[in-house]
Amino acid sequence: MVPLAAMQMLASGVTATIHANTTWGAAGRQPDDLVRTIAAYDAAGLRAVVGIGAQDRASLVFPAEAQPGFLASLSEDLRALVGDPDPPIFARTAAEAEALFDDLSARLPGHGRIRLAFAPAGPQWVSDALFSGLAAAAKARGAPIHMHALESVAQAAAAPGLYPEGTLARLESLGVLGPLTPLAHAAQLTPGDIVVAARSGTRLVRNPASNLRLGCGQAPLAAYWAAGVRVAVGTDCQTMDDDEDLWKELRLAARLSTEPAWHGAGPPDAARLLAMATTEGAAAMGLAGQVGRLAPGLAADLIAVDLRRVRGAYADPSVPLLDLLLARADARDVRLTMVDGRVLYRDGHFPNLDAAAITEAAAQAAQRAREPWTPAREAQVAALVAAVRGHYAAR
Repeated sequence: MVPLAAMQMLASGVTATIHANTTWGAAGRQPDDLVRTIAAYDAAGLRAVVGIGAQDRASLVFPAEAQPGFLASLSEDLRALVGDPDPPIFARTAAEAEALFDDLSARLPGHGRIRLAFAPAGPQWVSDALFSGLAAAAKARGAPIHMHALESVAQAAAAPGLYPEGTLARLESLGVLGPLTPLAHAAQLTPGDIVVAARSGTRLVRNPASNLRLGCGQAPLAAYWAAGVRVAVGTDCQTMDDDEDLWKELRLAARLSTEPAWHGAGPPDAARLLAMATTEGAAAMGLAGQVGRLAPGLAADLIAVDLRRVRGAYADPSVPLLDLLLARADARDVRLTMVDGRVLYRDGHFPNLDAAAITEAAAQAAQRAREPWTPAREAQVAALVAAVRGHYAAR
């Protein structure tokens, strides 16, 4: 639910976000879902890049060639539960995605805080033809391409069959990669992929808590930096505490980077961590030189942090303030969040939002989602999940 996530982000001091299109359910809902997503970010006042999802293969399991056999292996009741394995939930062609992009662009608010991107679902779900078409469409419009790529072990296992020359090498040949193409997760990049990311200027977005929670492994941050890859940080709406607290994500990224790959070099310094959430985040959104720093000529996106709890009972005077902030601060310490010169959060209050109404609406939506649930259906879903796991384990 976008209003709830936006409210949590503002309370954590987050001023801007990339939103991957996550339409689910009935076919044909994508345009309406995107309109409501844009409206929610606009109402909250956040700066957002909203992705237009595109997918044309392997909706249920990947690779696409394995899907018919997988369906045939299911019992009749599980096939009925699945229904159409490839519903047209997202744009299926570049022309369809372009038309949606152009229609929504004409209806965007004039303040410029909301922008659009093309958002292919991921390498295993998108054909070469769709990728190349989206790359051309994005280039013609100066728009970013955002996707989740090489997130899981299963995706990494499927990649050599789909892209023998290397996943990122294929994407580069299709025109997909570059400074305006942030790749979320990237937890399973090969050494060859890392070389391509560095060479093409493609930016990676680290999602440490999400990768831990979903059992996807951890992106080798030290190796990325050593190769010259630029890295930002995000939450994937899967923070450790379900609270969109980016402070904790930065701390987790730092802790997970104190691995043997550093070979005694030590963890990343505070300035580099902060850059992941500020200047690198702005660049990943295509907003380098517009936001991400406090400087003349840049938009007034800023936060205020209360240092009393951060300093605590004792903090050695020799500890630099930035080190102390990134070691101890979290959403509890954020007193004010401002975007484009407008105060959107102050001391627990949201001038533009009805926090109680949003919280209640989220609870009602959760209840509606649960209402058709029955023990028998829960057992069916568990059986389908087990079948999917078995499919990937066998590969």
